Amino acid sequence: MFRRRQGQSTIEYMVLVTIILAVFLTMSQYFKRGVQGRWRAAIDDIGEQYDPRVTNSRVTHVLEANTVMVVTTVPGSIDGQNGVWTMRNDQTNSLETRSGGSTVGAF
Repeated sequence: MFRRRQGQSTIEYMVLVTIILAVFLTMSQYFKRGVQGRWRAAIDDIGEQYDPRVTNSRVTHVLEANTVMVVTTVPGSIDGQNGVWTMRNDQTNSLETRSGGSTVGAF
């Protein structure tokens, strides 16, 4: 009689473990969907994301340059021949600024 009771207890434990596993497997689907819903809500709260295919920017390019060239002539002789020497002095100041616009994609 003791052996029959022990076998019945083992079967009862196995049925109980099977029911608990079935409950966990069923609940895991609900848990996974809940987590995915939270992720989706968090991503939606971030707002619209940058899309390089659809962008709008503004660029202007300005180039200002000031060049001063001074040529000085000096009379002299080259290898015993009379001639003129020239000396050149260049100064350049430039300023470059960019701004403006470009549109990529449809708006």
